[in-house]
Amino acid sequence: MREYLFAALIASAVTYLATPFFKSLAIRRGAMAPIRARDVHLVPTPRWGGLAMLAGLSVGLVVAYHLPLLHKAFENSHDPIAIASGALVIALLGAADDLWELDALTKFAGQALAAGVMAIQGVQLLWLPINGVIALPPTLGVVATVLVVLVAINAVNFVDGLDGLAAGIVAIGGIAFFSFSYLLAVMHGFSRAGTATLFTALLVGICLGFLPHNVYPAKIFMGDSGSMLLGYLLAACTISITGQLDANALSAENLAPALLPLVLPLAILAIPLLDLGWAVIRRTAAGKSPFTPDKHHLHHRLLRIGHSPRRATSVLYVWTAAIAFPVSAIAFIPIRSALFIMVVALVLAAVFTRSLPAEEHHEKRRLRRNNFEGATLRWAGSLSGGAVLLAVLYAEVLQRTDQVKAALLAGGVVVVFFGISLLLGRLTRKSSPSGTMAWAMASYFAKLILLGALLLSMRSLAGIDHAYFGVTAITAVLLWLAGEVTAFLRMRIPTLVVEDEALSEAEAGNVL
Repeated sequence: MREYLFAALIASAVTYLATPFFKSLAIRRGAMAPIRARDVHLVPTPRWGGLAMLAGLSVGLVVAYHLPLLHKAFENSHDPIAIASGALVIALLGAADDLWELDALTKFAGQALAAGVMAIQGVQLLWLPINGVIALPPTLGVVATVLVVLVAINAVNFVDGLDGLAAGIVAIGGIAFFSFSYLLAVMHGFSRAGTATLFTALLVGICLGFLPHNVYPAKIFMGDSGSMLLGYLLAACTISITGQLDANALSAENLAPALLPLVLPLAILAIPLLDLGWAVIRRTAAGKSPFTPDKHHLHHRLLRIGHSPRRATSVLYVWTAAIAFPVSAIAFIPIRSALFIMVVALVLAAVFTRSLPAEEHHEKRRLRRNNFEGATLRWAGSLSGGAVLLAVLYAEVLQRTDQVKAALLAGGVVVVFFGISLLLGRLTRKSSPSGTMAWAMASYFAKLILLGALLLSMRSLAGIDHAYFGVTAITAVLLWLAGEVTAFLRMRIPTLVVEDEALSEAEAGNVL
């Protein structure tokens, strides 16, 4: 593990340090992204960030070659050289497109060439999970390899529409893929110096090294040289790891490790693939070419509903992580548990998406919150109620009736706490902010005392898991208190600001 981290850190550092050089080179050579109707950036921005990524990848491979464990990846197969040669082709193709804006057919031909360079050297799909597992003849394997590479490249290319979006999504997916490939090697006895594990570590490194230059507002774009390189590397890691697995042997014991090398990239690229598929359908239905640019991508829609560029990027990060990590865990934990984690993660992602209001309307919505108990219910109730719900669902999955009862009792504690907050809101409706704070602090102590009394009284109650009740109740209470403080601050501070502003205006009027 230490050698992987070291190689990834080197790749990240080289990418970070090389990016300013390629930025200057892009400006001198005219590889600039102009301002178009569908773009978010407001000034022409240099491209060729992908060339800095290529530099980081190259140096990372050289360092890996000289490390004792990772050197075995070069000894055991020719995959690293095959993948690296294809990466060089695709990055140079992207650099040419960044400079001269090649047509779609030329880019497709170049992408197929890069995939073919890799496939001819032996990195190709060997089998597919169709009616069990079937082996692919070499010719069909090359065709399937090229198709996988084309889809991955264009999926990442389509999603590269916001500052830091593509690099962040691929970094998150790369971490999930690295965890899968490394743990698969540990648990199933494969070589830990596998090519897929090495390249995913370097992939994460170059993405993290480039992100500081690319977050909003971006100083440089990765361009097609970067987006196509990232998509190619994800596809190459997928194809390489399938060649390391004996699919028939694994599927007889556990189907998940045999299928996940193909399923996991789909999970990692779920958001870009969804965007790609919807774009093709949308444009074709309108009688246009599937490659006709427009402003209806997912990130455009998030911007239109009011998210800032950074918030829209964060939303898509969260959705990527919510899908990729539970899918990668299927190989190592019971599938029911992995699916439960995914459902919870997706629910939290949906809540997170809804909780990011429009920047320009955010303050106005806060000013309209003059109901303390309503704000408390929204914030504290959502946090603590969500914790109780998770505890109930987890106990239900484990089929532990005593834990389900304990979690429901903890939910009763939350209901009691809301009753106290409701009473507090009624008492302080006309109080000053300082008076409300005094009442709130008193109620916090009362709630903690009540919680202690409940924990002591529950010892004599049979039929519940007392430890589970204690953990759930304490967690819910802490989240409730945090949410209640958040509700108080969000309601009272803007009110003070408005009052101060009104007072200043009145004073100014008297002076005049």
